[in-house]
Amino acid sequence: SFPTHDVITQSDKKISTCIIESIAETLVNGQIPILYGDMVNDETLGMSICSGDAVSARLSTLLPVTHMLFATDVDGIYTSDPHIDPEAHLVKELTFTEIEKTILLTESHNKDTTGGLQGKMKECTTLFNTSMFLEEIHVFNGLDSKNYHSALKNNEFPHTRIHK
Repeated sequence: SFPTHDVITQSDKKISTCIIESIAETLVNGQIPILYGDMVNDETLGMSICSGDAVSARLSTLLPVTHMLFATDVDGIYTSDPHIDPEAHLVKELTFTEIEKTILLTESHNKDTTGGLQGKMKECTTLFNTSMFLEEIHVFNGLDSKNYHSALKNNEFPHTRIHK
């Protein structure tokens, strides 16, 4: 785990500096660096919240990231909000273009400064448009601990895979 406030600085709530040397070294050593949303120094505001989604987006432009994992409180992206629609169906595979055209994403039902899945998909727009290497994004239920193992091992499990 890397304390996000040690490697990220913001300016007016936008990442301005990201020190990646120790993160890159961790990857070279075959380890998986874990970063998370955190309060960070902000050159304009003093301190501000930097979301884990924003950290992911920035790192994907600085490192040769091919796959990204986003944990949520549901199994992935659904045809409608599964919290309020019992007829909602999990969409197992999508292209990014299909998300923008056919899926209505809602904000989080929990306290989430990043806007929940809607916020994550906004970051995905940036990711797919700016990262040369990114091939897939996986959205899965982070409340089920076995899903992390399945996602990291690229095993089959209920989730959504988004590709270019």
